[in-house]
Amino acid sequence: MLAVERQIEAGLQSLRDNPEARGNRGQSAIRDSFASVDGNLVTMEVNLIGNGERKITTAELQALWKEAIGEVTGVESFTVSASIFGFPRDISLRLSGADIHELRDAATALKAMLGNYTGVVDISDSLATARQEVRIDLKPHGETLGLELRDVAQQVRHAFYGAEAQRIPRLREDVRVMVRYPVAERGSIESLVNMRIKLADGTLVPFSEVAEATFIPGYTTIVRTDRIRIVDVFADIVPGRANATEIVQDIMKNGRPQLLAEYPGVNLALEGDHLEMGAFITGLAMGMVLAVFAMYALLAVEFKSYLQPLYILSAVPFGIAGAVIGHLVMGLESSTPSGFGVLATAGVVVNSNLVLIDRINGLREEGLAIVEAVLQGARERLRPILLTSITTFFGLMPIVLEESPSATPLIPLAVSLSFGVVFAATVTLLMVPAVYASLETLKQRLGFAARASVELA
Repeated sequence: MLAVERQIEAGLQSLRDNPEARGNRGQSAIRDSFASVDGNLVTMEVNLIGNGERKITTAELQALWKEAIGEVTGVESFTVSASIFGFPRDISLRLSGADIHELRDAATALKAMLGNYTGVVDISDSLATARQEVRIDLKPHGETLGLELRDVAQQVRHAFYGAEAQRIPRLREDVRVMVRYPVAERGSIESLVNMRIKLADGTLVPFSEVAEATFIPGYTTIVRTDRIRIVDVFADIVPGRANATEIVQDIMKNGRPQLLAEYPGVNLALEGDHLEMGAFITGLAMGMVLAVFAMYALLAVEFKSYLQPLYILSAVPFGIAGAVIGHLVMGLESSTPSGFGVLATAGVVVNSNLVLIDRINGLREEGLAIVEAVLQGARERLRPILLTSITTFFGLMPIVLEESPSATPLIPLAVSLSFGVVFAATVTLLMVPAVYASLETLKQRLGFAARASVELA
């Protein structure tokens, strides 16, 4: 472990001396570092200077440091991660099953599958390395002498762990006095082979005559969820060379059936951000439906019509389409902030349409014909709708074009809102008036308006 720590520290020093890892004033991008060794775990934490003090991104520094460290041999897993809140992994998949050996083989196959994708690095799993443990089996001769396996196991436990001989009260606690082998003998397997096993009549026989000790792999940590053993498989991606969402979707579509066919006792499911994203999308869709229904109900009460709220809400899908187009133009992936931006876009779009439809209805009440009211209403509301959309778009551009890592979580939200509002504004000024004129004219020709007037009279 000390050799691994020295290798990591050497890589960090190389990063400090790298001209690319510099701040705006020529200072090192590394502010300070802290290393710790806990058993078989080596951790190195590095704090960077502020985002405004450097042009190089955290992801680029991460790649440079990993390259400076080089290949680390003789370790179970090695990861270089950068995050403000913990160390999330780009790809996280979960295997579950009853047989730990089948889970281990399935995890190995899944890691090999991930290794076939370009840009996937730092592939590991949560299954702790199997350590050698001693398994004791009773020989037929031992059974003949009246021994049971639990008798042998109990005597072995007393010899190496200790048997409580006495308790001495001291203040508020009891001090236990344990009788066991000395430290030197407890650390040797020969002490187990040479120990004596006591029979029921008090006779001592060699351990090797009544029992057999064999070494088998034993796992120090076994994780369960709902009483089912699980193994998580993790991986990171190189920014710009791979898409975590596409890789996970391809594995779940093409790799999962192959894996389950080879290991029928194992199940593969999503874990981490991918699982949370699925739950978020489901919740967002339900919330969107409820929000649209609530807006429709409020508008129907206000306009005293079941049809006119549809005119106002008709531009909402186009706002969503604008958000999608914005992500494609900016080369962004959909994320949780993107969904929040879509919800905000729906609210802005509804406000613009509400202003337009309300003005058209007012002109019709003044005696104008349907087509004339639509044309005049669109002309009168052209300036406020355009100004609202354009000011929203340019007001969000500083966030959209910001390169600082601190603004990264907000960029998808700003892109959804800015592009969605601009795209929906065109629909509001062109499609909504056309739909309004067509349907209201159709209603008038079918006589719905006349019947409504008679009923009100």
